[in-house]
Amino acid sequence: MVFLVFCVGETSIDRIGIVVPDWGSLNLDGVVSVVGEFWDTGVSEVVLGFPGAPGSLKSRVEGLLSGGGKFCVVCKTGRDEVLSSVRKVCGLVKREEVDVDSVDEGLVDRFMESGGDLDILIKVGEKRLPNSIFWSVSYSEIFFVDSFDELEGSVSSVIEEFEERERRFGR
Repeated sequence: MVFLVFCVGETSIDRIGIVVPDWGSLNLDGVVSVVGEFWDTGVSEVVLGFPGAPGSLKSRVEGLLSGGGKFCVVCKTGRDEVLSSVRKVCGLVKREEVDVDSVDEGLVDRFMESGGDLDILIKVGEKRLPNSIFWSVSYSEIFFVDSFDELEGSVSSVIEEFEERERRFGR
């Protein structure tokens, strides 16, 4: 699961997500290169998802990307992430910091490690979405690539295609 909302920088893309299910054989230099390409186009945040990956991978990727633009690395599955967020909201209600009637989608989003809605989701590998990411991609434009290596050097074409699409946001 990788997760990476509007009009920031040179593009109309604020957040982009990249899902990399096969993280075991991933070339981390390639990750740094692709994330750098997105930052160069004006994307303000890149969210990387490595479902089920150990915390050590998250630490390595964070170390490689530090000093660049804004990013987030998520190793939880989407269901774990939603459950964790809901538990935090329940804690607020229990401590009477929030009224149960004021709990809404925005409050749950606030506690999502992936940060909520994405403009673009790039899915590496199979052309199907894992159940782990539906919360964040309901209004995303989705792109599929066969391998992470295929994404290197093609970031500008993803951006161009995104800008040509008519976004309907569920309408």
